[in-house]
Parts: sequence; structure tokens; C-alpha cells
Amino acid sequence: MIQKSITLLSTFQIFGLLMFAGCKTSQKTTNSSNNRSPSEVEEHVPECKNTVKGTLVDKTGLDGCSMVVQIGDNEYLEPININELNLDIREGLQIEFTYEEVDVATICMMGKVVRITCVETKRG
Repeated sequence: MIQKSITLLSTFQIFGLLMFAGCKTSQKTTNSSNNRSPSEVEEHVPECKNTVKGTLVDKTGLDGCSMVVQIGDNEYLEPININELNLDIREGLQIEFTYEEVDVATICMMGKVVRITCVETKRG
């Protein structure tokens, strides 16, 4: 009985150490090496390749819809990660982006369901 308790206790200790060792700590990167203030640091803009051009359209008035991307006269994409993107999400925002189709169904049914993989706002 005592041997079983010690073995069980050792198992929990090892498990606890593995859990603790597996944790990652986040590190803040600073720009102290170049002596510029954060406002002087240029914002990183992704360089998407082979992009599709589109315009954000607010379809929240339709059942189950939110922001969709219009890519043609009557062609829409339903991005499932629109709120996770670093964008000022608003009606009429023109973007260039890449995406991958996602095999899920939605209530909105405006178009293909996609995950945006890279996005840039259009200039000019």
C-alpha cells in the first residue's frame, strides 16, 4: 500500500514538472537597440502574394451573416476569422488578401466559407 502511494505521488510530481517545463513565457520585444520610440517604428505590413481584391460588405441585416467580402459583381466570401485580423473592419474597406476554403456550413450562405490567410488594405 505504501509502495503504491509513493509510486502514485512520484507520478504526479513528474507530471507536474513536465507541465511546468512545457509552459512558454512570452517575451516582449523592444526597439531599444535602434533608440527609436514606438511611434517612430514603422508598422509591419504583410506582403501577400497572389492576392484577390475585395471589399468588405456589412450583411448583419441578413440572418446569420456579418461582414462578408465581395470579390465580384455577385460573388461573396464568408471569412470565419474576420474579427481576428488586424483591420479597421468597416463597410466599404477595400482589401487585398489570400484565403483558403473551409469545409463548414453557415446559416448566412452568402458564399464560400473561407479563412483569410494574409490581408492588406488597398492604398489609394
